[in-house]
Amino acid sequence: MKIKSNSSELMPALWKSKVGHLTLVFPFFGRRVKIYQAENSTQADFIQKALQTPELAGYFHPLFFTFNRYLLAEWVRGASCDTLPEQDQTRAIDWMVELQSILHSQHLYERDEQAGFDYLDHLENRLLRHAPPEMDPDMIRQLRSLAGSPPVEQSRLSHPDITLRNSVLAQDSGRFKLIDNELFTQSPHFLLDVFNTAFSLAPAPGLRRYYLERYASSQVRFSLRHGWESSLAAAWSLRLAGSHFQAGRLDEGLEVLRHWPEGNQDILEMLAKKQ
Repeated sequence: MKIKSNSSELMPALWKSKVGHLTLVFPFFGRRVKIYQAENSTQADFIQKALQTPELAGYFHPLFFTFNRYLLAEWVRGASCDTLPEQDQTRAIDWMVELQSILHSQHLYERDEQAGFDYLDHLENRLLRHAPPEMDPDMIRQLRSLAGSPPVEQSRLSHPDITLRNSVLAQDSGRFKLIDNELFTQSPHFLLDVFNTAFSLAPAPGLRRYYLERYASSQVRFSLRHGWESSLAAAWSLRLAGSHFQAGRLDEGLEVLRHWPEGNQDILEMLAKKQ
């Protein structure tokens, strides 16, 4: 769990993310930096390469170097966008869609394995790890099999954590920056990013609608495959049920799995019109 503090910047801070990776923040030659973990050295190299592409310059915190599965980056001072006034949150959503438009329009590698991280495997493993013992693991694997059918023809860059909470209005530049890149990957399941961002805005229905309208009018283009709705619905069920189970909300997680094809009609209708 991340704890934001106003204590002296001379004090180091250590926490473990919801994925289970460590982050260490500490002063380094007059600046505050952080070291965070990727899934492996392959993903760390992928993140470094992605952040160095000209199209993504300025959207992320500056990355200095990687070593093995660790990345050393500058700590971004500023306000998390979920704490900003609604007008500024709307500007942040415009920026988030701009970033997603860039990510969802390109790929880095011919093979997704070169990104070093499979988001669906992560969702399945989390669900298996936290599911109640009486639950049949075959049900989870069946959902994973259905979710594994790519909903689109193309692989694209994918960042499932593009949210107001993970976006910071930097003090020094006045620009928005995205933090927490441990789920950054390349995948044909990149449209799950839209589900994650829209879900994070659920407490503010007006902002959720605004986000979906902005994404619908973006330059992102894709070709949906047969069965794409079931694939995305199954993948989102893995995501949502696993989150409930990890937080100890067993009844909510089981309810998601019992009714997994339901919900998110606003997202599905937007995507169907956009292809």
